[in-house]
Order: sequence, then structure tokens, then C-alpha cells
Amino acid sequence: MNESNATMNFTNGDRLKALITDEDGVKVNQKYVKHFNIRNLAGTIIAGNGRTLVNSGVTDRRFVIYETGEQFINDENWFGKFTDYIDEPKNQKAIYDALMNVDITGFNLVKDRPTDTQAYQESKEKCLPKYINFFEWDIMEAADFGVGSKP
Repeated sequence: MNESNATMNFTNGDRLKALITDEDGVKVNQKYVKHFNIRNLAGTIIAGNGRTLVNSGVTDRRFVIYETGEQFINDENWFGKFTDYIDEPKNQKAIYDALMNVDITGFNLVKDRPTDTQAYQESKEKCLPKYINFFEWDIMEAADFGVGSKP
């Protein structure tokens, strides 16, 4: 999902989660052939320019959130070379081979996913329920006394 945005993803959050966890599968409906359902085995990458693209919530188990570096922002020369590289079938095969050689034996996608990235932590904070955000503001910013001191 390229150039994705939080408004659309939050509004369609249940559909997005169902797609990721394959609750509904995918209906294949070819012309002149009876339709059939198959299991959705596609992974989903959501890319966009916003700071928070998905509602990662308190109990999220579906998302791994990374923030990319800014080294190549607006670098048309670099992206031109990258596009030329990725368009070559031999390079696509090389990337595929490299990924297929990664040993993921024993890897648990939920338990072993990285949750210590700054982008992940920021997204979780922004998706906390409103009452928790209020209490945090009330205690940390609006109080007349410091945290840990007695009123």
C-alpha cells in the first residue's frame, strides 16, 4: 500500500486487520468459472509519509513499524538508479534468492518482531485510548506538582 495515510487506514482498520490475519480469505471470481475462495498468503507492506499510518493499539500483534532514514529524500539520481536496478529480472531473482536464504526456523512473527524501534513506540503512543492520553497529560504536564512529589 504505497502513499498510504492514517485516515484511510484507521477508517478501514477492521478490513485491513482481516486482510493481514486472513479471516476472510480471497474470493477468486474468473469469468465463466464458478468462484472459489483461497487462503490469502500475501504479506502487506504499508508505506507512507505520515508519522502514524496504522492504529497499532494497545494489544496490537499485526504490525512491525519502521521509520526509514532520510539520506535519499528527493534524490532523483539515487531513485532513478534504484528503479533501473529493481526493474531487471536478474536483480529481482538475486533479491529473492537472498531473502529465501534467510533462516527463519523457530521465528515467531508475533513474539519475535521488533517492538523497540522509535517509530513503533511513537505509533503506539499516538494510538492509545483518549482517556490514557488525558491522564498522561493531566499527570505529566498540567499538574502543579512534579511527578513523584506529594501535592
